[in-house]
Amino acid sequence: MPTAIYVHASATAHLPVALRVLDGCARELLGVVDGATIVKIDRDRPRISYLEYPNFDADPHPALRSVYVATLNTLRGDYRDYTDRSNRPILHRKEQFVADDYPLKQLSAPGED
Repeated sequence: MPTAIYVHASATAHLPVALRVLDGCARELLGVVDGATIVKIDRDRPRISYLEYPNFDADPHPALRSVYVATLNTLRGDYRDYTDRSNRPILHRKEQFVADDYPLKQLSAPGED
């Protein structure tokens, strides 16, 4: 994406070393983010977000439940809960965020058999 890199949480080991270091710093700041499905790494600022999409594998277009954000230059952590919103953001093209070796990659691609 133009403003950020999005990757499935299971694919962070495939990132270049510099991005893995940023991810490690964010995890050090926030701690373990249980349920994080997608990791968003901003391109223009030192900020990492951990997005939780429940039923990622089963739902073709899962709705966002929550986001933990680590802003590394200020060492600030934030949490946003989307469960009470009537129009929660939906994840599209989720098959593009998983690595080629993701066990359920075929299931992640809506409409493909």
